[in-house]
Amino acid sequence: MRSKQIILRVLIFAFITCGTMLFTSTSYGQPQLPHRFYGTVQDLAGKNISDGITIRAMIVDYRDGSTNNYTTLVYDGTYGLPEDNNSRALKVYSESGESGKDTIYFYVGDINTTQTAIWFFGDSDNKPLTIDDTPRFLADNSDTNGTTGDPFTFNVTIGEYVDSGNELTVRVNWTHGSHAGFVNNNDTMVY
Repeated sequence: MRSKQIILRVLIFAFITCGTMLFTSTSYGQPQLPHRFYGTVQDLAGKNISDGITIRAMIVDYRDGSTNNYTTLVYDGTYGLPEDNNSRALKVYSESGESGKDTIYFYVGDINTTQTAIWFFGDSDNKPLTIDDTPRFLADNSDTNGTTGDPFTFNVTIGEYVDSGNELTVRVNWTHGSHAGFVNNNDTMVY
């Protein structure tokens, strides 16, 4: 009878130990608590990035180099604030789940910022993001051919990320045979 009690106690102890390990162990490949980032988003001149621009964090798994992307949007020059409980913060998860190992790269729109970070389990950081807000060439809507003496309109679409589009200066340099010139914003040029 005594040996049955000992066996029963050993089985109960083993069951409790295995159950505890099962429910408390970290399982790799599953998202962990996020590392939250928040802060201002500006260009190098200190102008806020336009509302609605996507902020992206690309986390690189240190084990195999695989990447995952997490996004949020700019609102009023920020992507979350500490006093609003980080509701708009950039929440970054790690597949490896190991603090201090995975590198995070930040993007504003499609421009890579110079800011990086290391993922830490469940942390929260103020991380101001800045970019060199250079104009981006988006489309050439100009005519593709013309006749000598006819007017020709350069029509291109460019963009930038800050709220100061009226400060954007465009200059088109052109060549045709031995002739060359330039046109600034909305200038008319006759050659």
